[in-house]
Amino acid sequence: WWIPLVPTVAGLLLNSTGLAAFYQYDRVIQTKIKAQQQMVALLEQAKSELEIKVAERTAELQQSNAKLQQSNVELGQAREAAETASRAKSRFLAHMSHELRTPLNAILGFGQLMAQDQTLSENNQNRVRLINRTGEHFLGLINDILTLTKLESDKQTLHEAPFELKALIETIEALFRVRMEQKGLTFLIEVAPTMPQRLIGDAPKLRQILINLLSNALKFTHTGTVILSVEERQQSQVLYLRFEVEDTGEGIAASELHKLFEPFVQTESGENTKTGTGLGLAISQQLVQLMGGDIQVSSQVGKGSVFTFTVQVQVGSADLEAQASIGKDIALPVPNKEQVLASVDATTKTPLGAEAIAAQITTMPSDWLHKLHQAAFKLDGREVMALLRTMPSSQETATKYLMTLAEGYQYRKIAELIKPSLSDNGKLVE
Repeated sequence: WWIPLVPTVAGLLLNSTGLAAFYQYDRVIQTKIKAQQQMVALLEQAKSELEIKVAERTAELQQSNAKLQQSNVELGQAREAAETASRAKSRFLAHMSHELRTPLNAILGFGQLMAQDQTLSENNQNRVRLINRTGEHFLGLINDILTLTKLESDKQTLHEAPFELKALIETIEALFRVRMEQKGLTFLIEVAPTMPQRLIGDAPKLRQILINLLSNALKFTHTGTVILSVEERQQSQVLYLRFEVEDTGEGIAASELHKLFEPFVQTESGENTKTGTGLGLAISQQLVQLMGGDIQVSSQVGKGSVFTFTVQVQVGSADLEAQASIGKDIALPVPNKEQVLASVDATTKTPLGAEAIAAQITTMPSDWLHKLHQAAFKLDGREVMALLRTMPSSQETATKYLMTLAEGYQYRKIAELIKPSLSDNGKLVE
């Protein structure tokens, strides 16, 4: 009887097993769906939080960019204002230096004329000498400030020309030998025997650097020795002149070395001397850098200082011998630092020797030469410039040189160039 029931029972069992498996599978699927839904919810929440954070960071970044742009605008305005102020300062200093040098050179000129007056009493002669020394010192300060202004405004340029190292060193020796001996100091100059003599560079600027360094050595050395040594250095096919100024003076404390090359800043020893403005070394450093070199200092209090600097030069070829003779005229000894600084611009442009210039001048008419000599002797700058403008184009070289002298207020040098062609009574020598 049970045989007919077997298929039915088996079908029920199979259906029950299938339904159980199906429900089990359904529960697994439902669990996975819920897990995925939870994951999606978490992702949606994370996405929302991320979007909020991105929005916040974007806003912060936009604010930072706005502030940065505003800062850049303000910085640009500040830079423009600083550059405008610097240009205004440079124009002011250049104008004021011109306005001050004009009457000052007249004072010095008439002071020099008075010093030649043998009828003055000894007291008056001393007073005239004091006027001249004070005026020359004042002129030196004006020239220092003007030089620094040109350097700061990038208007100072190199005027490279052939020159002889021997003539330059002889000029420096002539400037300082007597002053060193008067102070009881030993002045030694050591030049390497292998040094080339004919060079191409800016000799007047090099001379100015040496004068500044040796003037400091002379000022702060009371006993002992001052040594100037020169040698050559070859680096990467570039020729450098290496100068060293060593003294046995007061020395500089290590804590004050950083002050040396700052304009208008002096060390304690410099302030104690009550002289100078703290411009010499600042100018020297910038001139050295302009000439492609570097300057360094080492010092010990009570034992002295050593200033070392290098400048780039070129070796002059043999066929420049005639032109190199110009350097002799450029490097003629001058009596003091102030006059050297005043003549820098003039000497850099001297195309011929003084004799050649004088020879060209004497070809001018007699009355013209007489008027120019009188105007220069009287320090009448306007009349001198007016006369020079009448010179013919064939005398362009002499004209440029004389105008350069006139622009540098070197009227006495103009008068001296003409004087050999004049007789004692002011008439031209035939």
